[in-house]
Amino acid sequence: MKYPEAIYILHYFPRLMNELEQKANRQHLFSLKLGNLEDYENPDMYQTRKKFFEKRNRISSDSAVLKLLENGYEEFVIKTAKRIKKESPNQFTINRCSICNTIARTPYARQCRNCGNNWHDVIGAEFQFEMTLRITGRPYLWIIGELLKGHFQVGYSVDLTNFQLNIIAEIKQIEFYLKSIDGVKKDYPSLGIEVNEEEEELIKKYLKKSAKTIIILKEKEQASD
Repeated sequence: MKYPEAIYILHYFPRLMNELEQKANRQHLFSLKLGNLEDYENPDMYQTRKKFFEKRNRISSDSAVLKLLENGYEEFVIKTAKRIKKESPNQFTINRCSICNTIARTPYARQCRNCGNNWHDVIGAEFQFEMTLRITGRPYLWIIGELLKGHFQVGYSVDLTNFQLNIIAEIKQIEFYLKSIDGVKKDYPSLGIEVNEEEEELIKKYLKKSAKTIIILKEKEQASD
């Protein structure tokens, strides 16, 4: 496995790292932020910032953590991604260009930085997540939110790969959820998707209100891993 593929897996699917790997990854990132002693005007400033990071478990002296990084960050990333690919091959996907197979910049990127191939036409809408809902006696998990751009319809798909989830689920039904905010009633589109229990638990855990928007695809893409 090459580094670009490995770092993509760790960056966009960090939940697949085990606890020790997450500590090692955090150790590297915050060691870069801490810098070296010679970067500071005096040793006290360095020690103060170092203790600040240690107190908040950003950096560690744990030998097991340091051992993962002993041969450098790139080797750690590749070894960790290889383990994830071996143990959890169906839990992640990599967004690649269908023409040249180059890895896209992000899970939602739709233009190749290598050959220029553009596949933005697969996007039907952008959707701001509000909440999920399961109605007793009904078959679907409902994803409720606000349409920001475009349009969607039954048969389009909800792409959740930008939320650490290898889930692209077809919209089976569309309804509206009436919600009152500050005394103003508003209809929110509700997208009914069919998922298994494991997928539902992951959606409830990782699909949160954020600056990220959900992409609605006109048809389910076959992503390459």
